[in-house]
Amino acid sequence: VSGSSATAQLFDPDTEVISPMPRTPTTNIGLGALAIKRPDGKFLIVIGNPGTATTTTNIYDPVSDTFVYGPALTATAGRGALVIPLPTGKYLIVHGNFTTATSIYDPYQNSMTTGPITQNVAGGGAMALPRPDGTYLFVPGTTNETCTLSTATNIFDPNTMQFKTNPNQTITTGVGIGAFAFPRTD
Repeated sequence: VSGSSATAQLFDPDTEVISPMPRTPTTNIGLGALAIKRPDGKFLIVIGNPGTATTTTNIYDPVSDTFVYGPALTATAGRGALVIPLPTGKYLIVHGNFTTATSIYDPYQNSMTTGPITQNVAGGGAMALPRPDGTYLFVPGTTNETCTLSTATNIFDPNTMQFKTNPNQTITTGVGIGAFAFPRTD
């Protein structure tokens, strides 16, 4: 799926070719768009912000090659949106878009409910890093449209479904658009 238009592309790993798909999402895709593969092989697509933040999602069925409307998010999504898998088989969607909003997606019921609020607004560069104890280090990214960097972090506990301010870890230089992290084993 590509940005700010209602187009989709397919990557063939055998030929390593990316080609346009004949079917398209129900609306334009934008900043903060993401996809979650469901247990049934279909995908939930969070549309993101194609110019105006939206609560729209789509369900893509690769067998029938169709896009249909999915359940609405509980608030708008945009830059910085991300997904955290939950031990229940559900997914926590952090909306980004400089808000503290989240939704819980149940792929078995194909439904959304309001999730816990983050302690800091999430924007461009937001990420959730798994920790050895099963919690996540949530790095909120930028705090506004002018890309003010945040040095705060939160701890998200998927068992209690709470975000807590992390008093032990701040980021000295902040994290913004284009930021990424990778796990190290050393």
